[in-house]
Amino acid sequence: MIHNKTKVVYSTLRGLGKGYDIIAQQGGTYSGKTFGVLVALALFMRRTKQTLKLRVIGQTREHLQDGAYEDFVNIIEEIGGVKKHQEQAKKFWIGNCTIKFLSVDKIGKAKGPKFDITFINECNYLAYPIARQLMLRTNICTILDWNPVGHFWYHNKIILDTQKKILYKRSTYKDNPAVPEKVARDIESLKITDPQLYRVYALGLTGTIKGLVFTKIAYVDNFPPHCKKLGYGLDFGFTNDPTCLVKIGELHGELYMQELIYQTGLTNPEIVKEMKALGVPKMAEIWADQAEPKSIKEINNLGYRRCKGAKKGKDSVNHGIQLLQQYKKNIVNPSLNAKKEASNYKWKENKDGEALNIPVDKFNHFWDASRYYGIMKLKLRWKRSGISSGNAPY
Repeated sequence: MIHNKTKVVYSTLRGLGKGYDIIAQQGGTYSGKTFGVLVALALFMRRTKQTLKLRVIGQTREHLQDGAYEDFVNIIEEIGGVKKHQEQAKKFWIGNCTIKFLSVDKIGKAKGPKFDITFINECNYLAYPIARQLMLRTNICTILDWNPVGHFWYHNKIILDTQKKILYKRSTYKDNPAVPEKVARDIESLKITDPQLYRVYALGLTGTIKGLVFTKIAYVDNFPPHCKKLGYGLDFGFTNDPTCLVKIGELHGELYMQELIYQTGLTNPEIVKEMKALGVPKMAEIWADQAEPKSIKEINNLGYRRCKGAKKGKDSVNHGIQLLQQYKKNIVNPSLNAKKEASNYKWKENKDGEALNIPVDKFNHFWDASRYYGIMKLKLRWKRSGISSGNAPY
């Protein structure tokens, strides 16, 4: 059942009807902000007498396909009103309007034709120059949604523009009637287990996640062609956790890291199929979780014979983190899930809010894959890091 009278649906329709330049939907986890905006757009297109062009923007094709596009397909199956649908182009004709789903990860892709309404999904992970070009090429209204993990260009660019008429709304999981009871209980439990995450993900309030494991991170557009120690890290997943493949190399004492695969439900033959499609060389060094020997053997049998288990010793998680912490890390755009993990992967805290030397076992699939690479390809630089050899776990 599609809920079409939620806080997000109502406020988005109100913003479109009242002529706002920007509709800003900030929300915690499971607040239904993305789904609600899409429901509102479908209803608006059916009702309006105007002939309008709409677009939904995501950073990657996969992000769109598995997220907003799939949600919209489910929405229109129930709401109806579609005159035509081109699946390959990800374009729908509803009423007098069209809506297209586009991935934009470079500024050149943003400098295309103008649209009347633009919805930028998870806009905080999009660089401001790209977002600005998209907004400049929007005639009527730009809709933004985001999880409030920290301040970004909305706070230091958009809200300072006094010429813009902005409608801002904050939503939480309590505004979403479709949230399962177990999920609601898990979200509420953050109040006790992690007050910082509770503020952001339960209350939907803007906050900076303190105690992040990795801080020396930059974002770049290209993977340098002459990296040394080139290799891959592979973290297996399936139902709840994604399989993650990361390409990593070192150049001038810095690491370059690119998210290649981040997807649930992949069997080992499907992982190999994805690697071939991505151009991963058959002789590439791939370091995977040593606890998955059957999966490693199957990937070997399917052609990637240099896929091996990363050696694990005592305290190998912290050792791998130490290895990666020595380097400035350059994450290659778009790597959307890597960005999410970078802003959420943190150390556990004691009851007094002091960081413990134990990472929280969440937002770590990209980093686990990277650790496997680091354990096998990098060495602790004792003098520069100030780490004594007595701290090495093996």
